[in-house]
Amino acid sequence: MVKVGDHVEQLDYVGHHGKRGVVVATKGELVIIRWEDGHESSFIPGPGALNVIEPKESAKS
Repeated sequence: MVKVGDHVEQLDYVGHHGKRGVVVATKGELVIIRWEDGHESSFIPGPGALNVIEPKESAKS
């Protein structure tokens, strides 16, 4: 499960990289992400829908 502060990438389909953003909140399975373009989305990601590309612990400020 992703954590607040994780940098993530949403995959459009297998092997195709989609958009990137930062997890700003979680509520149970619901994940809220602020994308690089400034928009926010909330959704319940299915298996393999999000990749953590930079965990919170190592994320740059």
